Amino acid sequence: VEVNPLVLAPKGLMALDAATGRLRWASGEAGTPPGTWGPWTAAVSEGFCLAVLDGRLSAFELSGGRKRWESPEALRVATPPCVGGRVAYLGALEPSGTKLSFTACAISVPDGKVLWRRHLTSSFDLGPLGEGPRGSVALLGDTLILATDMGCVAALDALTGDPRWLLRYDAFREGQRRAASRTGLRWDPNPVLCDGGRVLLAPRDSEWLLALDAEDGRILWAVTGGHAVSLL
Repeated sequence: VEVNPLVLAPKGLMALDAATGRLRWASGEAGTPPGTWGPWTAAVSEGFCLAVLDGRLSAFELSGGRKRWESPEALRVATPPCVGGRVAYLGALEPSGTKLSFTACAISVPDGKVLWRRHLTSSFDLGPLGEGPRGSVALLGDTLILATDMGCVAALDALTGDPRWLLRYDAFREGQRRAASRTGLRWDPNPVLCDGGRVLLAPRDSEWLLALDAEDGRILWAVTGGHAVSLL
């Protein structure tokens, strides 16, 4: 199987020749701004590369870079994609009256069809720093774990989207959000990590590093991050 490096940059998605480093194709669309997420922003599945471009999830053929589909315009993608087989999972923001609704979505990789959507929480503002949530999604068996960066983390049935548990944690209040923005003492965008029946997350709208029981979402332990920014 031929494997070619993929690069996601502010100028868009690019595929390079593995032997020479030469450009094979480029999406020609604006990529995710630097620092928004880490290197897990794009995913590969079923002969496609899935990447967040201009706030929407787009699927490109790995062989030639032709775009096959993009997620609905109403869904403003708020997490990197997480792929399980032929399905991509993500969190998205949708307008809901005067609030923003955070919605979990499952999308078919071959054709871009939305398989299910599940509302998780709403907020009047755009997250801890005013630029919107930067959540994360992870698969643990048949369970989808989704950190919203809007005060809660949820576990859903990956096949149906039915909720299994939802935890609301101690998030920043308004003054704390402003202080985090001013000082930069906050978590960077970090992935949800799953290990040994535990879920580890460092939400950007909280000072806490949390370890949860994957079965029921109860907090096993919580420590303040101090000056830490990355969860490895």
